[in-house]
Formats: sequence, C-alpha cells, structure tokens
Amino acid sequence: MFDLASDVKRGKVSNRAVCATVHQCAFVGHDTAHNGITHNRNWDILIGNVVGPLATGISTAWWKHSHNAHHVVTNSVSHDPDIQHMPVFAVTENLFNKGGFWSFYHRRFFHFDHVSKFILSYQHLLYYPVMGFARFNLYAQSWMRLTNYESKIDYRYLEICAMLTWTLWFSAMVAQLPTAGMRIAFLLVSHMLAGILHVQITISHFSMPTYTGPNHAESQKMGENEAFLRQQVHTSMDLNSGWRNNWFYGGLQLQVLHHVFPRVPRHNLPIVRRWRMELCAKHGLHYKSIGWIEGNREIYRCLKRAAYQARTAKVVPWNESLIWAGLNAEG
Repeated sequence: MFDLASDVKRGKVSNRAVCATVHQCAFVGHDTAHNGITHNRNWDILIGNVVGPLATGISTAWWKHSHNAHHVVTNSVSHDPDIQHMPVFAVTENLFNKGGFWSFYHRRFFHFDHVSKFILSYQHLLYYPVMGFARFNLYAQSWMRLTNYESKIDYRYLEICAMLTWTLWFSAMVAQLPTAGMRIAFLLVSHMLAGILHVQITISHFSMPTYTGPNHAESQKMGENEAFLRQQVHTSMDLNSGWRNNWFYGGLQLQVLHHVFPRVPRHNLPIVRRWRMELCAKHGLHYKSIGWIEGNREIYRCLKRAAYQARTAKVVPWNESLIWAGLNAEG
C-alpha cells in the first residue's frame, strides 16, 4: 500500500486505478453501514472503519447517521438530508417557494436568499462540476460529525485515528510527486473521477417525486408495512445493468430493492428483484427501472425545471439571509 506513492510518481499507477479502488471501497463501506456483510454489528463497524476512514478518509459514523435517515424518509423535503443541498441544489421548487424550508435533520431553516437564487438558477449546468468536487465536502462533513461530542458514536476515537492515518498517508503520497503542478493535477483529477460515485448516489432519487413530512401522502392511507413499500417504490428507481456492469454500480443500481430490504447482501438483490417486480405488478405499483443515460437525462431535466422556477421565485429579506446570519455570527 505504501509503495503506491512511488508507483504514482513513476507513472505505474493512474488516476483511474486510484479512483477504482476508492470506488469499490465506498461500496463495501456502504454494505458495512447496513450490517450487510457479517450481520454482526461490531464486526461490520470494524470492517467499515478499514474501508471507510482508513482507506478513503470518509467517516463511517457520518455516513450511517445521514444514510439511515435517508432510508426512512426518502425524498422528504423536510426530513431527508440527501436532497437538502441548498444553496447548491434544489430538486423541487418546494425547497424554496416559501422562502426556504425547515430541515428536521439539520434542525435549522434553509433560507432562499439572493445567493441561493443565483446558484440554483444555474444548478443544471453546475451539477457535474459540483459532483466532481463533492468529495471535499464529505471530508468536512466527516470531521464535523466526529468532533461533535454531543452525539453518540461507536468507536469514535478509532475512526479519528483511522482518518488521521489516511490523511497523513495521502498527503505523503501526493508529496512524492515531483512538481506542485502534478500534485494539484493528481488531487483534482482523482477527486473528479471519484465524482462518478456521487452521480451514482443521486441518480436513483433526485428526479423522483418528493413530499413534505415523514410520510408520503399516498402511503398514509395504507397499513404500516404496505405504506413503507409504497413510499420506497414511489421515491426510488433502479438502473438497468447487465451482469458485466454490476461491479461498476456496486449494488446501487437496485435502489428500490435496497431501500425495501437494506440488509440483503448485494449479490442476492437480483434474485429478490424478480419477486418484488412480480408483487408490484400484481398490486398495480409502478416499479421504475431505466438506463444510465436516461437516468442522467432525468436529473438534468429535473434540475433545469427547478432552476427556471428559482429564477422567478421570491427571496427572503436581506436580514434573514444566510450571509447576514454569518456576518452577525448567528447560528
């Protein structure tokens, strides 16, 4: 592992190889976060610490806290942190048409101010560039989570040590490159290639319907078990993938199944998918599954539609904006 720095310097290891390693580590980390490998919580946490903070610099604890909420309230404007990305992204006008929204996850109000309006107005053009640099935000979110001592985190100091080890190792590896230009180029290109993972994460939900509150309106009329199934089918979609491309998706292509059965190992998802599609067809539920290219088109159209609506939406007064709060050291 520690010979990687000299191999990169000699050109034996490409950005694509580093990216592919990070990519697959992220998938294994996702499996451990759902206790889907050994099904023993402590063992999966320890495995997650190896493939997460130690191998990629991303906190498993942060991922679990955010991702578990996403699974319970998928695509809820008020509750799901995975679509609460203002002022950078807004997948629906419901995130800004009333001057912003209250996040029950972050426990604060996201204001639709002049800065938000400007960025959101061009979000469909900024989507891929932002995805290319989104990993830097994950580093920040990881450290913020681990240093928040008001919340309980299993193996907190083990994660901190693992992330510090990764930071020192990665910094030493990049430092081995002969010029500052090569260091910056390697850092940026490797992270931009890793941005494909962020597209994979968002593609199954960004363009799907949203709702406000902890439950989708159609699901509230059903029994508890049926409500959960309807909510996940309504807010998630699969991506069509042949067996040759399964390694590329890491199980994330079967999001509907994964959301209904999050602890089912990814290699069993195709089997369960056939049963679930038959069940949905029997009860008149639309099980959405499209290709990678069409999925990207849907995200673009979704963001573009919300961007045009943002251009004419009313912003909050200046003294209620996020910039004003920052200048006055509020929050």
